[in-house]
Amino acid sequence: YDKKWTFLPCEEVLKIALEHQSRGADMAKIVTNADTEEELTENFKTYFYVKEKLDIPLLFLCNGKKCIPHRLAGALIGEPIVFTKEDSYVTDPKSAQQSITVIKSLMDKF
Repeated sequence: YDKKWTFLPCEEVLKIALEHQSRGADMAKIVTNADTEEELTENFKTYFYVKEKLDIPLLFLCNGKKCIPHRLAGALIGEPIVFTKEDSYVTDPKSAQQSITVIKSLMDKF
């Protein structure tokens, strides 16, 4: 596993998102990391907190060892964009990008 991402605390995510907004961006897009359960939990909290503070949509993604629940939940918690792969391209069930079938089945349940 080649770690290239860094966990960003809530205050830093908010600062970046507000800067995007102040520059006239249509959307704030921020990617952080989640290698531990604590980081994953903080990322969920951060998403809802920062989303509430913005006047533009927030696309808040995470990578890392614990990112899959956050990526799967994106479609259910209101992320403006959800990244998926065609079913034939998903060979690893632990991939951060799940198949469109998996995401659609989750969305159909809610």
